[in-house]
Amino acid sequence: MENRDARLYENNKRRFILLGVLVLVFALLFVGRLANLQIVNGEAYLAQSQRRVYRTVSVPAPRGGIYDRYGHALVANRMVFSVQLDGFLLPADRTNEIIAGLLAVLEDEELAFSDSLPMTNTPVSWLADAEGESVQQTRKAALLKRLSLPEDTSAKDAFAALVKRYDLQDYSEAQRRLLAGIRYEMELSDFSALTRFKMADSVSVATVTAIKERQEFFQGVEIETLPVREYTTTLASHILGRTGPIYRENAESYLEQGYQLSDTVGIDGIEKTMESVLRGTSGEKQVEQTLYGKTLDVISSKEPQAGGNVILSIDRSIQQAAESALSETISSVARAGRSRSDRRGADANAGAAVAIEVNTGKILAMASYPSYDLSSFRANYAELLADPDQPLFNRAISGIYAPGSTYKMVSAIAGLEEGVVRTSTVIVDRGIYTYYAPYTPRCWIYGDYGTTHGPQTVIQALQNSCNYYFYEVGRLVGIDALERWSKDFGLGNKTGVELPAEAAGVVAGPEEREAKAQRWYDGDTIQAAIGQSDHLFTPLQLCNYIATLANGGTRYQPTLIEGVSSYHDPWKIEHTKPIVQDRLEIGPENLAAVLAGMRAVSEVGTASNVFGNYPITVAGKTGTASVSKGTANGVFVCFAPYESPEIAIAVVVEHAGSGNGIAPIARAMLDAYFGEQNDGSDSPFEEMTLIH
Repeated sequence: MENRDARLYENNKRRFILLGVLVLVFALLFVGRLANLQIVNGEAYLAQSQRRVYRTVSVPAPRGGIYDRYGHALVANRMVFSVQLDGFLLPADRTNEIIAGLLAVLEDEELAFSDSLPMTNTPVSWLADAEGESVQQTRKAALLKRLSLPEDTSAKDAFAALVKRYDLQDYSEAQRRLLAGIRYEMELSDFSALTRFKMADSVSVATVTAIKERQEFFQGVEIETLPVREYTTTLASHILGRTGPIYRENAESYLEQGYQLSDTVGIDGIEKTMESVLRGTSGEKQVEQTLYGKTLDVISSKEPQAGGNVILSIDRSIQQAAESALSETISSVARAGRSRSDRRGADANAGAAVAIEVNTGKILAMASYPSYDLSSFRANYAELLADPDQPLFNRAISGIYAPGSTYKMVSAIAGLEEGVVRTSTVIVDRGIYTYYAPYTPRCWIYGDYGTTHGPQTVIQALQNSCNYYFYEVGRLVGIDALERWSKDFGLGNKTGVELPAEAAGVVAGPEEREAKAQRWYDGDTIQAAIGQSDHLFTPLQLCNYIATLANGGTRYQPTLIEGVSSYHDPWKIEHTKPIVQDRLEIGPENLAAVLAGMRAVSEVGTASNVFGNYPITVAGKTGTASVSKGTANGVFVCFAPYESPEIAIAVVVEHAGSGNGIAPIARAMLDAYFGEQNDGSDSPFEEMTLIH
């Protein structure tokens, strides 16, 4: 019994000693940890604790919506989860690791990341610009300047400099390119402790959960619920435009206007030109956060103020008709051309169509083909940029084309108003024009069929598109009068439409030649009179010129804006008023003869197969414009109804071969206009209030 008690005592004694040792060890560890926190790293942890106390965070304001004239939403907002990098919390020595971790989590989202590096993916090479553009060249120059590298640096060497700059040596080649693109984008957007970088929008709840579950690893990664642009249609991409971040090179200008560097702004299209209306005013909130970005409390907040709405003058139905008809007609012309022995029209590949309200200047439709989908723009950017047909190029306002015979109404008005011909004057088409021999141009009918149009008045000459008649009128009236009347109709000058990158075009004449150190010949004047020579106009200019003719000589400034309204009260609209740019003095008899000639074109002339039996009386003009390479361009212009004009249309299709072949595009647009006219029954804006 005594032995058993002794053994029990010894066992308990050992246990107490072991327990005491363990307590002592834990106490020493605890004291050591406290010493580490308060003494060894006390200052660092104090700084960290101070960083997590209070922060003022910007709250983005919703941008205003964009609608068509009947209130159908074209661009709206939706709330999404946004993954952002917060420079206030992001550890500088772990930036690449955290971004790479995010890319792995976001891999299944099929997202496209902003990337302004002018380089292809592996193997890297410089991105080339599409014809007529210099975006990539500009980006290349900016990159090399930022890297302090010479202009002739290869893409491979520039990329090596980026890898070194961002310390990406430990990553695979594919990872390096993706990380370099994101790091460069962060640099361009002035990422800092004050400016967040938006890495991805519209991520799923599953992705948000995956990031939240690893909050300690993803230090400096914030998940915000933000309003982003939602495109409710694939129409009018060239009109609507895109939004994006504020980059460093533009930061000063935006800051002066009261923006924050984290704001989203319009990059092009209406989003850019109507930025002052669409932008809202950001709010802010003061929050308490942990080191890893978790918000503990919102101390105070200032609500953001939403931007205003923009109501466009375009009619969605006519826009749809224009875009569909362009695509279908161009495909049809190209398909037919491939089956021809001469392959005329096989190279048709692009074009534009514009419709204008004759008595206001408001644009009802503006289509450019090929186009693109704004909702997938970022994902398809490289492909769109490399496309030789240039889908990003807005041909309606930036494309400049010879007008061909659609210019002949200018020559007719000039000749009649300057008194060199009268409406009753007859000029006999002799097939070959010999006045400037040995330069002897031919009328098109003589070249095609070996015959002539015979005696022609101005109405007949327009109906038959008689080149011989207009050669003679051009010679008699002279280039100075042609230039003056061209400019009176707004040709060769920017219209002032609310879109960036509008081209001015060219009115043919001696002054233009002299600027290029070239000579103007008399033969150039008669070519100018039939819409060739150096004339180059945009489809928008051509359309406005026809609208000016149709309404009797009042040239309005074309506009895409029907009005604006507040975000919270879209039915109360402040409408824009028509702006008159010029009033042309044209004699009633002269104008009536020219318009009658256009009517004859549609009823019995070169467009009669399209409009001969149309229920609305249409006045039109076809045109075929020679180009330096490939099939001639097709041009068609018209207005309707003839008796009381309401709508003017201009269509240009590159390499279509003739204006007659593309007239069905205008017919489809007229179908939409007269089918939908005065039918706003489904319009959300039925009860609009006009504000003067």
